[in-house]
Parts: sequence; C-alpha cells; structure tokens
Amino acid sequence: MNLYGPTEATVDVSYHDCPPAPGEAVRRVPIGRPVANTSLYVLDPYDRPQPVGIPGELCIGGVQVARGYLERPELTAERFTGDPFRPGGRMYRTGDLARLLADGSVEYLGRIDGQVKIRGNRVELGEVQNALASLPGVRDAVVVDHHDDERGTFLAAYYVADDALDPVRLRTELGRRLPEFMIPAYFTRIDAVPLTPNGKADRRALPAPASGSGPLGPRPYAAPATRWRRCWPVCGRTSWAPGGSASTTTTSPSAATPFRCCGSGRWPRSAATAST
Repeated sequence: MNLYGPTEATVDVSYHDCPPAPGEAVRRVPIGRPVANTSLYVLDPYDRPQPVGIPGELCIGGVQVARGYLERPELTAERFTGDPFRPGGRMYRTGDLARLLADGSVEYLGRIDGQVKIRGNRVELGEVQNALASLPGVRDAVVVDHHDDERGTFLAAYYVADDALDPVRLRTELGRRLPEFMIPAYFTRIDAVPLTPNGKADRRALPAPASGSGPLGPRPYAAPATRWRRCWPVCGRTSWAPGGSASTTTTSPSAATPFRCCGSGRWPRSAATAST
C-alpha cells in the first residue's frame, strides 16, 4: 500500500492499494484516493479544479487539517486558507504538484517549486523524472535544470541502474512519452540519488553532467571542405547554374562548378532578387 500525507494534515491523507501483478512491470504508483473525512483537490493558481490529466497544486481539506504553524502567522496565512468548496472548512496548500487520473485517483508529480522554463515552455521536473524512472532498467532518477550563457536553460538527468544505458535509447524512449523540449540534454548514471537530511534529493551533491552523454557538448571546429560550404553561410543561395549565372533551377554544385558570390564574388542582390 502506498500512503501519502504531510504533517500539516496529520500525515496520511490518501492511500493506494498496490496489488501484486506477477510478470508485469509497475508503470505508475499514484498516491491514490482520500481517506475518510478528507478531500483532495488539484487546483490551478485561481483555486479552480484542474481537468483530468492537467497538473496543479494538491490541496487538502477535512477535519485533520492543522490549525497552522506555531508562532509563524505569515506562513500560516499563506498555507492554511478557507476551503472554497466547503463553507466553514479549512484547506492546506501542500505546494506539491499532482494531477487527477481518469479513474479518480491522484498522481504525485513533485514540488511546484520544481518548475522551470525551457525555450519558453514550462516544464515540471517531477514529470520528466517520473517518466525516466519508469523506463526499463532504471531503478530511480532525478532531473535538474542547468544554465549557461551558450545554451540557456537545459535539463540534466541522473539515473540509478546496474549498468550505463545508451543515451540515444533513453532519449528515444522518453520521446514517445514527452514533448521534445522536455527531453533532458544529458544523462548520467549514478549509484544512488543523494539525499538531504530531510530525505529529499540533494541537487548540490549531484556530479556535473557526464561529457558525451548529450548532444549539446562542445564540438571541435571543422573547416569548410568546398567553396560551396564556405559561401553558403554568407550567400544563403539555393539556386545554381553552370557558368555563374543566376537560375531558379536547384542543382548540386561541385567543386568544379564556376560560380560568383557577393562581396568577394557573392551573387549581386539584383541577380538574387530576379531569380526568386
């Protein structure tokens, strides 16, 4: 049985029976359904219920919700509010990210403060982490964000497995479940996920992403091999004709094909305009 619950709501507020299924891999272990006298809500930032499958903040209502934090009125006012669905009731905002499944149970995805933006898209690190951990051969996983001036923000994945797994295979498998912008750039095998004294993943203890485990590492410079390749970044031409005359017929130029470039031989603007 899988139980979920924070101290602020007297520990256990939901349960999920995990029946044994011999020969079948466990793909998902939700936190399940609320216990008696308890309500679980998955809400958007405006306290509106989220549709099935859409992540939101998990909030708890019911008789077991605590009165607040001792001598911390500001934090109490932030986390403990009135229950918008039960007049006179109290609700605790967990800060956990979850989504409602089609069968009515709730799936835990991670912490809301684990949200990052990748190329303008909001990414839930917990969702990527859960998808990676569910792949064959992966026992546990953690996904973190990194940032540098060259790449911007990108994801690095760390997985626990008996042997190092092919990053191409991991990327392909995740691509069947997640959009492209949620695929980690790096995959690094570790022996175990480092934990803080509170039992949460310790990001600072993770090693730097392994070189060669992703497509974004620095690559050696290779000089252009032909005049065509040297000219293309400047000209941007797709039309070629023997003898250097402008044409709308696209052919594959060879090193022996005569041509003109603007600047030091580049196509004149008038010729390029007339040929398009």
